[in-house]
Amino acid sequence: GSDGRAMASNVDAFLAETMSCVEESTYAMEAIGNLCPSKPLLISYTLGSDGNLRDGEEAVAALNRLLDSTGDHPVKLSAILFNCAEPEAITTALTKIQEASDLKSRLAERNLLIGAYANTLTPVDPDWTLAESETAQPMRSDLDPERYHQDFVSKWVQSLDVKIVGGCCGITPEHIKILHDRLVMPTI
Repeated sequence: GSDGRAMASNVDAFLAETMSCVEESTYAMEAIGNLCPSKPLLISYTLGSDGNLRDGEEAVAALNRLLDSTGDHPVKLSAILFNCAEPEAITTALTKIQEASDLKSRLAERNLLIGAYANTLTPVDPDWTLAESETAQPMRSDLDPERYHQDFVSKWVQSLDVKIVGGCCGITPEHIKILHDRLVMPTI
């Protein structure tokens, strides 16, 4: 309503985060398109351990469907990201995108950035539900800041065309500091 439009003037960009399927993201595009179509929208998907969206759709197919639907919504889609997933799953999805030349061309034509920000959670059971959950999902002990940068983020940036990086659940300020020190201020 009018409250949303009034607040939109103070917003630099919108982030639809942790989307589990293309349908969710099209609802976000519709909402932002109705509210403030001139502001950038970043859409971020969460992935299963196999690198597919949480609804099971393969990432390349999902992104192609998303791009097909952008004409239906007056929105300024600026980036597609992957978040709140294991870094290995994100690497799998990014690798498939890198290998899909038609999709890569479509992303480039629209000047869409690709981004990734993983978590440090142990793999989530595909049958998990919040209603049946009694404890927090355990964190991994093998993903310290150096490993997150070296084994994942540096490869995403150098080989998989990722332009936006960060961290989700369990990624600490120490992880982000290493990313900053290594990516923003590389050693000469």
